[in-house]
Amino acid sequence: SWGQENGASFRVLPYNEGNLEMQFVHRSVTHSISLSQTDIASRENSMSALLTLVAFERWDQSHLDRFKYLPKLKNRLELVQGKQGNVVLNDTYSADIESFAVALEFLQQQSPYNRKVVVLADFEQISRDQQAWILSVQNLLNRYSVNRLFLIGDVLGEHANLFSGAGVVSVYPSTQALLNSSDLNSISNAGILVKWAHRY
Repeated sequence: SWGQENGASFRVLPYNEGNLEMQFVHRSVTHSISLSQTDIASRENSMSALLTLVAFERWDQSHLDRFKYLPKLKNRLELVQGKQGNVVLNDTYSADIESFAVALEFLQQQSPYNRKVVVLADFEQISRDQQAWILSVQNLLNRYSVNRLFLIGDVLGEHANLFSGAGVVSVYPSTQALLNSSDLNSISNAGILVKWAHRY
């Protein structure tokens, strides 16, 4: 296991924003790896890669030195300048509650003073435990004070009334229906998170 808590087998030490070096403690010994990116997703991906190396008993220094060449994943926390003063965070690489929480935190850090807008479509994991999934989404939207919510898909559409705490909520049957509407044109000077499963 890895994390920042004391019980983690690989405990990540606190780091400064923008620091390309990540330190972790394993069995009371401090190790460090150099990264190519400093965002949260890259740090998480690096730790997943590290634990894979550990499982294969290949986490020698020559392998650790290669972390600085790990590429940034496409569609994973890609931040771009949008129209009308908006900042758009594309996080469509994966669609699960954990990555949704990370994306909202990242949006908060990158545009703390902007209004928050979320374009959200059904996730693949909905079918497993729909009620728990809806509750998790609701809690995250409330925690990060989302001001405007665009929902795409059958399940989210059916439960739109549960997300009233996220300001103005609009529902669309498909991505194309949202794009065909003029609703996105009304958004300005906002941080916009786009989060959904690949099929959308």
